[in-house]
Amino acid sequence: GPLWTGPLWNNALAKAIAKMHEATMLKRIAEECKISNFPFIQYHALCKKNQLQIPKLTSLIAELKKAGFKAARTHFSDYGIRTTAKEKDIVKIIKQLTK
Repeated sequence: GPLWTGPLWNNALAKAIAKMHEATMLKRIAEECKISNFPFIQYHALCKKNQLQIPKLTSLIAELKKAGFKAARTHFSDYGIRTTAKEKDIVKIIKQLTK
């Protein structure tokens, strides 16, 4: 096949993506700081423990907030949430989302 002799990386694109990722991470941390005194929960593990389907994370957080709880995604885990809701309340909302 042909030999590629051009540049392998687009430096400007890489910088733009890094800056965008940094902004997203800072937004997550800012949201999480509002409820930092509560433990984080791996919602996938909670679903497995209770034999529930896994809802979209954004839907779960939105429904927790709609129910009057504080809720945010953790900055260090794609499957972690921090919330003022008790486990039973989270399970109830997950059941509603996945029926």
